Amino acid sequence: MGHIVEEAVPQFSIENSFLGLKINFYSSLAICNLLAFQYNRPIDSDHLEPVILTAYQEAQKLTAVDMVLTQTRMNAVRREMAPFFDKYDLFLTPTTITPAVPLDTLNTIQDISPDEFFFKCGGFCPNTSVFNITGQPAISLPLAQSKSGLPIGAHFSARFGREDMLIRLASAFEEAMPWKDRQPPVYVSS
Repeated sequence: MGHIVEEAVPQFSIENSFLGLKINFYSSLAICNLLAFQYNRPIDSDHLEPVILTAYQEAQKLTAVDMVLTQTRMNAVRREMAPFFDKYDLFLTPTTITPAVPLDTLNTIQDISPDEFFFKCGGFCPNTSVFNITGQPAISLPLAQSKSGLPIGAHFSARFGREDMLIRLASAFEEAMPWKDRQPPVYVSS
């Protein structure tokens, strides 16, 4: 299709990325306090799944200093990622490292720690989460299928503010490799 593809990897702190995502997720669980009050329900194992309850409990220990350090870590990741896009227009990775996993594989009804859950999820889609931190636009396109008919995604990301580039790219791929009629063997409408 006329694209020049070169193998390259952006350099950024995976530790800062992981900690930033984790602390942001934990802090988002503060909404549980409001919901528990609003619906007059306790925050306990009858109302929250095990991983979420443990993460909520960990979130209660967070301080303002933790949140400032988290923002500092995420800003470092943003600054580390940006130079990559000075040289490259787009970054291509697999959306996930395997085809779709069975439905119960990535659920929070497990007897594992929130960190183990994060590592499990991050191990399935390690290339996508960093863009939740950087704020750079990204898109996943179903450009291939596994032998069993499951979709395989190609994940593209661009420099900050270049959503237009991803939309044009998606349009070109959809025209060259249409996916609208491809359906996996088990499909919601079948």
